[in-house]
Amino acid sequence: MDPTPTEERLAKEASGLLRQISISRTDDDNRHDAIQAAMLIDQLLRVLRRDRSGREMILEMLLQAAPEPVSIAELRFGSGIQEFARRVRELRDEGHDIRPTGDGYVLIGPSERSAASHR
Repeated sequence: MDPTPTEERLAKEASGLLRQISISRTDDDNRHDAIQAAMLIDQLLRVLRRDRSGREMILEMLLQAAPEPVSIAELRFGSGIQEFARRVRELRDEGHDIRPTGDGYVLIGPSERSAASHR
């Protein structure tokens, strides 16, 4: 799926702000730019999640990262939900081989169902 003009604009603005943050600037300037970038990234993520459930976002994140683990923080932030662990259990119940790591989860091998739906 190609990004919409809104998604492209938000991503470009956030990226520009993140590039401005540096150790050569004052802490107040960096803090201000970091807050602005975080707000834009949050807005972008809301736009990107618009028609997908947290469970769908978690599965997509795990599929894209496999065989590397996805951290708990990434799952919580990327899915936009606090109950991500419950959604991971639901995905396991559906047949996805998802295993816990020290600080996240890893998809060992996509189930036939997830492989077919993400082709």
